[in-house]
Amino acid sequence: MQNPVVDKSGLPSKPGRRDFLVGGIAVIGGVATGGAAYRELGPKDRKFASEFYHRAHHIVDQHHKQDRETVAALKAKYETAVFGKARVWDLIQKLSLCIDESDVSLFCTSQFVHVQQVLEGMERDSIQDRDLLIAALVHDVGKVLLLTDELPENIVGTTGRISEAPHGAGLDEVVFQFGHGEMIYSRLKDHVPAHLAWLLRYHGTNLADVEPFLSEQDRQYRDRYLIPFRKYDGGTKSYNHVPKVALAKYRDLIEETFPQPILF
Repeated sequence: MQNPVVDKSGLPSKPGRRDFLVGGIAVIGGVATGGAAYRELGPKDRKFASEFYHRAHHIVDQHHKQDRETVAALKAKYETAVFGKARVWDLIQKLSLCIDESDVSLFCTSQFVHVQQVLEGMERDSIQDRDLLIAALVHDVGKVLLLTDELPENIVGTTGRISEAPHGAGLDEVVFQFGHGEMIYSRLKDHVPAHLAWLLRYHGTNLADVEPFLSEQDRQYRDRYLIPFRKYDGGTKSYNHVPKVALAKYRDLIEETFPQPILF
């Protein structure tokens, strides 16, 4: 799903659509489904939505101000554990408490719902690739740092490039902004295959921007994993769709993949 069109007030809008409030949370546009009560969005709710949109842009702007020194300091900070030993499934469930305030496509939707939206999209297309399913489940787990006192601009957002490298040198030779991708990579790189660790680390990069620096290995990983994954990570986001996913089988997948708690 593409980001919503935004009018001058900072609100997503589309001619002919109505604004609704669902369960006390503003949902901009979309189709009313289910048994919830709906009413037209009032001035206070529109003000809240506008404030959300502007805060999102502020967080993104602050995120892109990271420099080499900031990245080095954050990497050093998170060399030590934050939550201690934790089961990966428990970390995934913590995403139900996490709202990415920089993501206007999801609005107030939790990251745990986003995970299920990605899984539902993969199910729809009969995706059976175990690594893509695992990526769907854990790619945003680094955002559990939102439950700490860390600034959101150091957690959310895309993975922007800070430095360059010789053409074809590989993405590992490039300095990127620190965020949730680097965080989950640092925690799972010793527990998953190299291609999956790579996908988790770079799932939020701008592919056009990093194209000159890709190694042959990077290109293989990009074509085989990142491009297919992006279809679902970005293409299933919705602020008014509740996915229908049977989570038990995905918990089994995670427990099989990570049978022991990890240091997080």
